[in-house]
Amino acid sequence: MRKHICWMVGDGTDIRLWDDPWIPTLPNFKPSPPSTQPVYLFWVCDLFIPGTKTWNFSLLQTLFNDFEVQAILHIKIPASSHRDRLLWLPTKNGCFSTKSFYKTIQDDLPSSSSCAQSSSFPWQKLWSLPSCAPKVKMFAWRLLTGVLAVRSAIGRFVDGIALECPFCYLHSESIDHLFIHCHFTQHLLFASSLSFRIEDPNLTITDLLSNWISLPNGEEVLCYGICLLWCLWKSRNDLVFSRKHPSMESILSATNSLVTNYSYVSGDVCTAPRDCIQSGLQHWMPPIDSYFKINVDGAVGKTSSSCSAVARDFQGVFHGCGTLYNAVICDPLEAEAQAFLLGIECARRLNLSHCIIEGDAQLIVHYISYSEQLIPWKIRPMILNIQDSISSFLDIKFQFVHRSGNSVAHELAQFALKFKISDWWWSSDPPSCIVNLLSADFASV
Repeated sequence: MRKHICWMVGDGTDIRLWDDPWIPTLPNFKPSPPSTQPVYLFWVCDLFIPGTKTWNFSLLQTLFNDFEVQAILHIKIPASSHRDRLLWLPTKNGCFSTKSFYKTIQDDLPSSSSCAQSSSFPWQKLWSLPSCAPKVKMFAWRLLTGVLAVRSAIGRFVDGIALECPFCYLHSESIDHLFIHCHFTQHLLFASSLSFRIEDPNLTITDLLSNWISLPNGEEVLCYGICLLWCLWKSRNDLVFSRKHPSMESILSATNSLVTNYSYVSGDVCTAPRDCIQSGLQHWMPPIDSYFKINVDGAVGKTSSSCSAVARDFQGVFHGCGTLYNAVICDPLEAEAQAFLLGIECARRLNLSHCIIEGDAQLIVHYISYSEQLIPWKIRPMILNIQDSISSFLDIKFQFVHRSGNSVAHELAQFALKFKISDWWWSSDPPSCIVNLLSADFASV
């Protein structure tokens, strides 16, 4: 159990700096101790600037290597008073469950098949998909039964081969990692017509495909989804055997062609499912009189992320915007949570008392209203900071909007990610990349 337990930093007074696991992105969750440990540094709170809960950057640089410094800075600390607590990492909320513990044991067993997991899958629905090529259905069967030749499976029988995922090189390449939990795959799923976010660290390929088939338009979603995974597998093989680097654009294009071409040949109509996951307002709407609306969004790259916040009044007039580039965070959920925090910072800089913070991350909007125990541990400190900030406004609301109604914040976040920009702009001089989009939203008011 020990390798799945890590501390979440609250005030840092209960965590031993060198002996306890507290950095979730490091091996064993512990920093490498220096040859001579300073006697005045024993607890994690000793790394804070005195009298604050902010990391002492200059002290971190003297104690740890650059990689460890960035890993520590990645840890967000709740601004209000919260004690340190132990997390069970295999669950999303950090709470231990027998089911998750059993799964960790099963994952460690040297089994080459997942037939037991896939026994409850609705196979008849897969085989009867009218608009899916037979080779793709067979690929889905290989995924669900665990017989795909990923590196971890080959490594059980062949010594000396590389086991790392060829996309991220951060984890062993298993079926669940390659097709669900790899950052490249998560970005691809979100960028696709599915707009699908992976939130559950325990999600398996059987769970994923079962979720897709259970949707109201499940046949359409499952057909598109397994075609997308098939094209991802082909791109992975091109990378491994031909050193051809993957492109999300080419994978998405190949997926659309595969779905459309086979549908045309078979005489069925199947298109990319545009509205199967999210719902909400389709275009930007101004707030009610005397309120401001701040649209926020996050963007993620391979090793970094950015977020943006754009403020407008009830007449649609632009008042200011900001961006934040983060060279450490590359998780979509964390980037979206950071975007809502940036929205609050924007409201404070504009001295607003009544505002609406709106984004296209519906889960973040839900988590803001949840109790601490129900919030995923990865973003819990940021959500707690958002909840603590509510009392500093007379009225502040958080709401969801469809991606098409959040185009200004989306474009600004992409701009910040591309050029690595953290900055603020005010009403007289918005960034040129969003001027046309602001004008279009203003004209529609």
